Amino acid sequence: METQGTVLIVARGSPQWSTTEEVLSEEYGYRVLVVRSAEEATSALSDAHIDLVLAEHGPSGEGLTLLVDLRVSHPDIVRVLALEAKTELSQQAISPAAIYQFVRKPLVAKQIGLVVERGLESRELSRRHRMLSREFKIRGDTLGVQQRNGASLHVESQRFEKLVYVSEKLSELCDLARKHKRNCLF
Repeated sequence: METQGTVLIVARGSPQWSTTEEVLSEEYGYRVLVVRSAEEATSALSDAHIDLVLAEHGPSGEGLTLLVDLRVSHPDIVRVLALEAKTELSQQAISPAAIYQFVRKPLVAKQIGLVVERGLESRELSRRHRMLSREFKIRGDTLGVQQRNGASLHVESQRFEKLVYVSEKLSELCDLARKHKRNCLF
């Protein structure tokens, strides 16, 4: 089975976590690394490419602190926080971590698998969107804006003024295409 990505679990350890690790690796095909502390997590992050971190919120708040730090040091990593069933955190406390999803204990391994899968899919879709936006030089808020007859209001991907180039040959090619486009319109 091809590995789909690497998941780092930061947890103190319990049978729930070993079942989750097993499901993520065997059923979903993820490479799973398990560490017991933020220090071990930092070491793992420097040694391996990590796609998603699932951190347990312990009594000292170490898991949440790690996720806040990851938002700055590794912004592309998807962050998931596991909480005890009755734990309540304020919006002010969790906002700096930009957490993708919360999961409550007792853990359901299949649910964790779906959360991980959706989180990584969401990250990939965001990456593709950024690439396409850069490629077509379209601002994110102009995508999908259309008139009722189906014609796009923003045809920025067809405008030569948006191209950035240094080469004189490319400049000549764009001039030729611009002239051809004008001739086709008349």
